[in-house]
Amino acid sequence: ADLITAKVATIGEKITVRRFARFAANENSMVDTYIHMGGKVGVLVEVATEAGDNEAVKELAHDICLQIAAAKPEAVRREEVNSENLEKEREIYRVKALESGKPEKIVDKIVEGQIEKYYKEVCLLDQQFVKDGDKTIKGVVAEVAKAVGSPIDVIRYARFERGEGI
Repeated sequence: ADLITAKVATIGEKITVRRFARFAANENSMVDTYIHMGGKVGVLVEVATEAGDNEAVKELAHDICLQIAAAKPEAVRREEVNSENLEKEREIYRVKALESGKPEKIVDKIVEGQIEKYYKEVCLLDQQFVKDGDKTIKGVVAEVAKAVGSPIDVIRYARFERGEGI
């Protein structure tokens, strides 16, 4: 409240905080941040690792922040995808396949193929790495984990975009 009051006094405009996230690192995790385009997009990511204060892990966490800012994933992993959205997508793909005249017996296979593509768009770990389209985020995480000799896991992230939800 004091910070908001001070900022209002400085800029002379009323402001409200609609969303915020606070991540605290512990001995087995690290938090990285990224601000894009002069504050238009902000990202926090928490990565679990036992590698300690390792430069390769820091670089990976920063690359993941860049990925989140650019690709706007909805979830870290498939299990976290909103089930309502997933069912809506399934229904849309089913209707499209049936309307295009596909036989009923192959519609389910087509729908599952489309759902796989959907996961690659909305799940961070399944997305193509923005710095190297031949790799997925899951693959990049595995490479760095192998290099540092310690497992690495993306725990959570928060992505904020100015004006989002207004």
